[in-house]
Amino acid sequence: MSSRPSGVTVLAAWRSAWIEPVNGRVRRFTGRPCDGDIVLISDDDDPQLRWRFTDITADSFTWRAETSPDRGVTWHFDEQMLATRRDSDSNQLEPRRPPGRL
Repeated sequence: MSSRPSGVTVLAAWRSAWIEPVNGRVRRFTGRPCDGDIVLISDDDDPQLRWRFTDITADSFTWRAETSPDRGVTWHFDEQMLATRRDSDSNQLEPRRPPGRL
């Protein structure tokens, strides 16, 4: 006997939401592991969005944002961020000064 209520389907994925700060629109994503990466898709609105987390290590990952104007047939690169874990011993950030200035 299953402890799951009748009619409930288990989703082999997770849900995520992002609020666009400029216009306050909410984008809902469904995320799944894919070949060692994590891929999140938002297909409720146009354009369709795909966020890919790649090169995942204990201390870093790459995040790529892509859009599709044709419901996932083709994808266009929008932006990329490289994330690195900060050393836990350095709680203070040193100010960055332009060269030649004190």
